[in-house]
Amino acid sequence: MAISARDRAMMKMEKSLASARKRARDLGEKVKKGQPVEIASTVAGGAAGGALDANTPQFLSGLGLDYPSAAVGIVAISYGLFSRRSGQLEKISTCLGTGMLAGVSYDYAKTNAML
Repeated sequence: MAISARDRAMMKMEKSLASARKRARDLGEKVKKGQPVEIASTVAGGAAGGALDANTPQFLSGLGLDYPSAAVGIVAISYGLFSRRSGQLEKISTCLGTGMLAGVSYDYAKTNAML
């Protein structure tokens, strides 16, 4: 007995639905796995940037920067984005730099707000 066009369409739709569910499940697992580390790294970058600005090392104080953590954050982000590797260290480096730049932008906006 031949399969009708309707049955073929239903089989194709069920296969497509199963594939979409698998992709959604895989994406959900991927998001859950990396997100806490990225959030913690970004927060740690903000804290490290604040500590760096409060206790500027001698070699950075000679550069005359108002926010030395901005320079360190840019270097960290650049390393994470332009490195030939793309492992966990590069992701954490990018998140740390992002946290540092977020702290600098917050402090700059707070001290130089034009109200």
